[in-house]
Amino acid sequence: MQLGRLTSERDKITENTRQALANADQARAKGDEATAQKMESTAEVFATQLVNVEKELENTTQLHQQAVSCLLYTSPSPRD
Repeated sequence: MQLGRLTSERDKITENTRQALANADQARAKGDEATAQKMESTAEVFATQLVNVEKELENTTQLHQQAVSCLLYTSPSPRD
């Protein structure tokens, strides 16, 4: 359940980052450097959040794999 939430959050933040960069490009094309810089700063914030979510996703995935391995190791074999 947590893996699904983290994956969704990662996808959302990725899209927000892309949108902020697209907005910065549009503002710069219109000659609005102040807005472009604000949008780039926003994209940087999203990128920082993305790094954190990806780290959490990686840690959660590792914990999940360890739990599955533990369950497989402690499960009774068909010969028992």
